Amino acid sequence: MLIKQIKVEFLKEKRSANRKMLFIVPIIFVIFTYIMSMMMGGNSYGKSFLISAAYNWYPLLILPVVISLYVSNIVKKEKSYNQSFYKSLGLDTSNLFIAKNAVVLFDFFIIICVSTIGFLILSILVNGENIAFPNVIFANFCLFFGILPIISFSFFISKFTNRVVLILINFIVSFPSAIIATKDYWWIFPWGYNLRMIAPILGIHPNGTILVRPNPLYNTNVITIGLILSISIYAILTVIQIFIERKENA
Repeated sequence: MLIKQIKVEFLKEKRSANRKMLFIVPIIFVIFTYIMSMMMGGNSYGKSFLISAAYNWYPLLILPVVISLYVSNIVKKEKSYNQSFYKSLGLDTSNLFIAKNAVVLFDFFIIICVSTIGFLILSILVNGENIAFPNVIFANFCLFFGILPIISFSFFISKFTNRVVLILINFIVSFPSAIIATKDYWWIFPWGYNLRMIAPILGIHPNGTILVRPNPLYNTNVITIGLILSISIYAILTVIQIFIERKENA
């Protein structure tokens, strides 16, 4: 039943605003990244400013806002009468919630992959830079898992608020993440997980500048901590929301 529900959600998204964003966001991101990298200058300490701009602005600003739009769009698509219809048929709306999560996760995986291909092409063909592909791939791995808490928080918040409030919350709380990510207590602030994990992988300071060794932000232990926390927070909040959905169905 869950598999069928996931397939239904993918079909419902076929002509939605989210499906359009799946193609538009990477294009906007690549163009924005390239413009920001030109403002920063050329290479420094063997690092690419294009890579620095991409992995700073993306987790800092672009992803939280896009996640807000994505989640609010897919959640608000279900009107109250649809929920009543599901209940009248004896369908478990928690499966609907899980299916929506699956669609959002899949779409953001695609967005991150396509965006990365775009700026890598610019880095290599236009700027003629030598890119450490293993590091970039690992950074994308961390970037994807690092957004899990934001996705789960967004689903949770969207249940009790509207789209504008959700976007404002994610937009506002994302700004201090560049500062908090450099502190010892970075682990209490999920919006800064990506910035902290990417720092030792690509040598990028959470404020967008190039890291120069020696620097405590090169400590790779934070990667394991960040991944465990990201997955754990997502799992806990998802279970809580499934419990709420099932309780409402009772």
